[in-house]
Amino acid sequence: MPEAKWFNDAGGTFGFETRSWQLRAVLRCTPQEAKGKRALVRCAVEDAALQASAFQRSADDDPKEAEAVLQELLGRLRGYALEAELTDDGRVKRWDSVDRPEGSLRETDTGWLLELMVERAVAGLWLESPEPPFTVGQQFVEYDKNPLYVFPRVDGAFPQGTAQVLHQVTAVGDTVVVVDSVVEGTAAVVGQLRVRGRSREWLGVDGALQRRTWSVDADLQDVTKYHHAGWIRELADGVKVDLGPVRQVRAPGDGPEKDLPGLPGWPGLGEPPP
Repeated sequence: MPEAKWFNDAGGTFGFETRSWQLRAVLRCTPQEAKGKRALVRCAVEDAALQASAFQRSADDDPKEAEAVLQELLGRLRGYALEAELTDDGRVKRWDSVDRPEGSLRETDTGWLLELMVERAVAGLWLESPEPPFTVGQQFVEYDKNPLYVFPRVDGAFPQGTAQVLHQVTAVGDTVVVVDSVVEGTAAVVGQLRVRGRSREWLGVDGALQRRTWSVDADLQDVTKYHHAGWIRELADGVKVDLGPVRQVRAPGDGPEKDLPGLPGWPGLGEPPP
């Protein structure tokens, strides 16, 4: 993130700032009652794990304190839901939190943080996909529609910007279709950011999403201010997934975080299993 976010416990006794975290989550998305030609989908967090770096901490700090805050946030993330309104071709028209905490300033700030985490986790679902029949080389373009390539909400506001995404079918098999995408755009957040990114998706021959990977960067004068990489895949009912540990880790790259000695390195993403 270009600006630090506070991770606080509910009692206000401990918190830390971070510019980088990794959320691994199992989401259950279910259709809701339709509105005309548009579909409503609710995605709720069933399980999650969270790793984060800490910003400007001293060598006297105990990583277990940061872990306790992460565990508390996870307790509030489980069950948290977003609702999206989609067109019949899969484009998202709007999305919003179902369970945003409200009340005190601390509760409101925590609510926006939880929404930001979940919104970024589900953003990879809302890419427009081509309709069958598929042909290799088939192309189509999205303009200013895609949440994945638009800078995330900050305190409920949508930053101004534009994005153009070119999608191309690169492989067609008996059961799987591969679509590669590239994006160029701008976003006004901390100055005028240049946005660029790539994604790859695997679809069934009926056009249903099976899995997707993505990587998005926003630069200011050749300095990366925002990075979002991830993958998402469909799970069969009853499949259990090991989401990994909950802990404080070293920051990625050469950022300004002053990490404590002996912390684990930034976790890699790996590749989504087929």
